[in-house]
Amino acid sequence: MTPLQSLRDLLSAKAPVVRFVAGFRHVLRRGYSCPWHAHAMTELVYHPTGSGTTRLVRSGSTSFGPGSMLLYPPGERHDQTMDDPGVDVCLQFELDHAERLGGGLLAASVTDPRLRRECEDLAASHVLDDPLRRSELDHRIAALLFGLAAQPTDELDHAARARDLIARDYASLRRLSDVARKVGISEDHLRHLFTDRYGMGPGQWLLAVRIDRARDLLARSTLPLADIASDCGFRSIYHLSAAFRRETGTSPMRWRRRHAPDLQR
Repeated sequence: MTPLQSLRDLLSAKAPVVRFVAGFRHVLRRGYSCPWHAHAMTELVYHPTGSGTTRLVRSGSTSFGPGSMLLYPPGERHDQTMDDPGVDVCLQFELDHAERLGGGLLAASVTDPRLRRECEDLAASHVLDDPLRRSELDHRIAALLFGLAAQPTDELDHAARARDLIARDYASLRRLSDVARKVGISEDHLRHLFTDRYGMGPGQWLLAVRIDRARDLLARSTLPLADIASDCGFRSIYHLSAAFRRETGTSPMRWRRRHAPDLQR
């Protein structure tokens, strides 16, 4: 049984009590390796960027890429190695009967912007003594779990496979026809399925992944613009700047000055 199906079964049987514990956000370099460890509570790890492998004692190894979410039940020993630099967004919480959950890949690539934003927001939240604030966080983490569990299963879906390939290979991808060929359908058919499933074309998703990665590098590194363009799959600084301005309304350097003032010193 997959981790997603285990979560669905648990949430469907009876609305469990969920208690938010903590949230963290880590920036990880290429080659970073986290040793074997376990947590006393359930942990959900979202990777907005980066790729690598995690190994679980009971479930084996699982690869992850940009947009992946992984679930680690209490006491599940696991490690992690980064093949590409990226970010971990970790949410820890107590969940009734969490021992029934299977650990590992919960979603290969979460595209729902509401779920992505909520993971990021909860990771920046802190539990305070105010009981209303605590209740708010408990309800938000519960709503996030229900939202994730309600996502359609898509292991064999052409659009989902294409989405995962794009999220993984965004830096080297040159033609969407290559993606269509790998999933076994025509480019036109892929475009239709992808748009119908996710409300955007595969080219738009590719651009969104690249812009997200560029924003992260601009805010959290001192890499020159040429290196960022290359790492994100843009052919040149010009192509990065034009796409970045079109999607965000500002230039990459202005965005860096606004969001990473300490890097300018």
